[in-house]
Amino acid sequence: MNAKQWYQRSQYNPMSSTTFQPNGTAFSIEYGTGSMKGFVVHDVLTMGPLKTGLDFACATNEPGRTFQAAKFDGILGLGWPTISVDGIVPVMQQLNNAGELDQPVFAFYLNNNDNTPGELSIGGVDTDKMKGEVSYVPVVSDTYWTVNLGSMTVNGQSITTVHNAIVDSGTSLIVGPKREVK
Repeated sequence: MNAKQWYQRSQYNPMSSTTFQPNGTAFSIEYGTGSMKGFVVHDVLTMGPLKTGLDFACATNEPGRTFQAAKFDGILGLGWPTISVDGIVPVMQQLNNAGELDQPVFAFYLNNNDNTPGELSIGGVDTDKMKGEVSYVPVVSDTYWTVNLGSMTVNGQSITTVHNAIVDSGTSLIVGPKREVK
């Protein structure tokens, strides 16, 4: 797609849904690269065989170019309930609470070329898309997906004194302490 073409997006229309229920709560969130305002609704989410009722935000205002230029239809929050805006139960926890998941895990397949699409697996891991074994790392905080970093080296040289890292599937930024990340 060149910059002059418009990316065709799917859009959720609450009035077209037979299971939509208004919530009445205004919604606002600030991201590192943009913001969004809208309202909260309750509806039934269906993704393949997974199905659950949940609250989620519908965007009415996405200022700036961040979301306009993005090649996606929306944001599927995979964060923890402790940082969820307005106490909305995130989709993974809601699917797990509803007994919809084989395992309480999600996994990403990240492609290395534009001809192979990436993939999000929910409720398990697609072992056809990986080599070796899955390595699980304990989460040390239920705010962000915070894990113990241990150390970080480049060419055998330690480059940080920070001992925790955040694994963020939705970030477009690489950040760290100013004195160590330049």
